[in-house]
Amino acid sequence: MQAKVKVEGVDELVAKIDLLLKRWGGKKPVVTVGYNASYAIFVHENMESFHPVGQAKYLEQPYLMIRPQLTRRIIENMMRGMDLGQALYVIGLLLQRESQLLVPVDIGHIKGSAFTKL
Repeated sequence: MQAKVKVEGVDELVAKIDLLLKRWGGKKPVVTVGYNASYAIFVHENMESFHPVGQAKYLEQPYLMIRPQLTRRIIENMMRGMDLGQALYVIGLLLQRESQLLVPVDIGHIKGSAFTKL
């Protein structure tokens, strides 16, 4: 015998997500966070370089830190009235901000080339 627990509000949230997906043409919205500087990937991946400020993996590390909280944060944003795209975009901006704090500032214009797009 399985125990079942009913969580209040889940049915409404699922219905809201279904409605929002229809609004997006059945496609799930995607948020992209990245850097446009041509050498950003090289700085990001080079674990051998020393940076007096910042570090390599400046985008990957903050993502790994917030990843366990993503679903909860998206749901919280939607419960505040955002649609799914807006909720994802806000999370993308959070990731962008956190990663910009880790960009090695001794390397040209990487920090200013950051972007978040829906």
